[in-house]
Amino acid sequence: MRERRWAPAVALAAVVTALGGCTAAGPKSGGPDPPVELVMINHDSGSGLETAPAVAWFVDRVRDLSGGQLVVRGEIGPWATHGEEVGTVAGGRADLGWVGSRVFDLLGVRELQPLHAPFLIDSYELQAAVVNDPASTAMLSAVGRLGVEPLALLADEMRFPAATARPLLGPADWRGAQIWMLESDVQRAALHALGATARYGGDPRQMLHDGTLDGVEQMWMYYTSGAMYVPAPYVTPNVVLSPRTTVLFGNPDSLRRLTAAQQRWLRQAARESIAESAEHADDLVPERIALACRYGGRIALATEGQQAALHRAVEPLYAALRADPATAGGMARIEELKARTPAEPAPAIADSCRYRPGEEQVATLRPTPLTGPGPTGELPAGTYRYLLTVEDVQLTGSNQDSMLHGSRAGVFTWTMQNGEWTATVHPSAPGIAPRKCGGWYAVHGDTAQFTTNPALDWNDPHCLPPTWTAQWTVQDGSIRWGRPSVGVLAPLFNLARWERIG
Repeated sequence: MRERRWAPAVALAAVVTALGGCTAAGPKSGGPDPPVELVMINHDSGSGLETAPAVAWFVDRVRDLSGGQLVVRGEIGPWATHGEEVGTVAGGRADLGWVGSRVFDLLGVRELQPLHAPFLIDSYELQAAVVNDPASTAMLSAVGRLGVEPLALLADEMRFPAATARPLLGPADWRGAQIWMLESDVQRAALHALGATARYGGDPRQMLHDGTLDGVEQMWMYYTSGAMYVPAPYVTPNVVLSPRTTVLFGNPDSLRRLTAAQQRWLRQAARESIAESAEHADDLVPERIALACRYGGRIALATEGQQAALHRAVEPLYAALRADPATAGGMARIEELKARTPAEPAPAIADSCRYRPGEEQVATLRPTPLTGPGPTGELPAGTYRYLLTVEDVQLTGSNQDSMLHGSRAGVFTWTMQNGEWTATVHPSAPGIAPRKCGGWYAVHGDTAQFTTNPALDWNDPHCLPPTWTAQWTVQDGSIRWGRPSVGVLAPLFNLARWERIG
């Protein structure tokens, strides 16, 4: 693996508080001109630039190239997965935007579909070759029909299936399965070819817990940060559904209003981000695999025969993409690049993490979610508050995903009363709105179980996991917690001292 790691974008100076065209504050008398700020919007990331390392690098690079004269401020819009940010930028309500490339066929732009043809781009080396190839520029140019100017196609992690009851390996495992994924026409067609049904919307963690899903499309970042190893422990990383490539784009009028130097900085940063993203897309994969394994994930690898059978099952979809004038050129070029790119070796997997047939009981180890308030025992009811800094979260080391340290830091307020709990977080990372969720708890001796109530109106898809347990003690009026059963919650529980405020 490569030594250099992604770093989240630093906090940027806020010059305006609402979305709008590029702006600058009035200069102070005799002082330097203030920086020009571009507002960049996204709706489907959940945690802003913390979950988009390539975009974060672009933001930092714009600042560095311009010496701070041009800055990009990220904004997170309401959760949505149908490309709403494209219309926001095209309409001039934001200067820049970014979104997963899978969304564009929902908007009538089919040219990018070959990027998400199932099992086609199946390695980081091939993804790097594709995003750096002139053919990607040709595919990307079609996005201009939507009234935005495409700036870059950026690489990211591979997406693969995670399942509740057994690994999804060959075609027989997929038939009849209900699989959650982010919506895309070509990806829906891929699941149909495998005999599975695509499901969209809602909280996939809750849907996995209640049995309405058999599996979910994942990438290692979201698998670990969302604690998906609890409801979907069986992972098949060498069944690569597609990469999570993202598109960076701008409002043409906003870009034209920039000076020649400002345009040069912005476009250079976008170009350099492509190579940077390709080189470092898998930097944190080993760390995330280790975290998933530590908390119950089980990794299975499809055999060559199973992979070949999957390819045969989707061949009619490949044929349709080769025949469509909108996708034929991109499909041909990616298949050409694949033929000359060496196959990627299987990821290193600890023996303790390997799936072995007959180990399906792993899925039954998770606690049964509560369906209402439980006994409160001697756990003191009340309102508790604590602050987590980025440095605090980093103290958990490999127990946490370092890319997401910033989104986990902030001020947390918990209220526990009569078997019901609420939690509100005000993240310290820029551009991330406060969140609130709640549910029920039950106390048995020194162990408390928490379950998120999905019916609460203010819960969102990025709320806390569906259910977890942790041991507790009281020290000097504060609650101290042991390690929670869901590893992603470690900083919120066993690191923090819950100080009572009410």
